[in-house]
Amino acid sequence: MAEPPAVPPSRKESCAYYTGLLDCPTLVGRSTIVYDNEVYEKLLDPVEKHAVVPLWNDSAGPLRRKIREVVKGVDWNAIDIFRCGSTSLGHCHLVRPVIPFVSVEPGSIT
Repeated sequence: MAEPPAVPPSRKESCAYYTGLLDCPTLVGRSTIVYDNEVYEKLLDPVEKHAVVPLWNDSAGPLRRKIREVVKGVDWNAIDIFRCGSTSLGHCHLVRPVIPFVSVEPGSIT
C-alpha cells in the first residue's frame, strides 16, 4: 500500500518541533505524516558512518542535484545533513535519523 502524501506541519508542530535547538528554527515541511503532538527537546549530531555520507560529499552527484532542485527558488543559505532526535533517554524517539536541513533567511518562507 502506498503511503499517503505528507501534509504540511500544523502551527503547533512548526513552532515546537525543534524545541531545544539554538535560534529556535521553524519546521516548514517534512516528508513523513507522523507527528505525535509531543514536545520534547531535540539535539543535532554530526553524521559519521552512514550510507548518505559519500553521496552527500559528492558535490556533483545526484543527491546534491536533487536537493538543489527541490529548494530552487528558496532563499537558502546552507544545506547540511545531521542526525536529529530527542535529548531524553526515556523518550521513545531514541533513534536520531539522518535528515537534510535547509537553512533559510528568517521570514523568507512561510
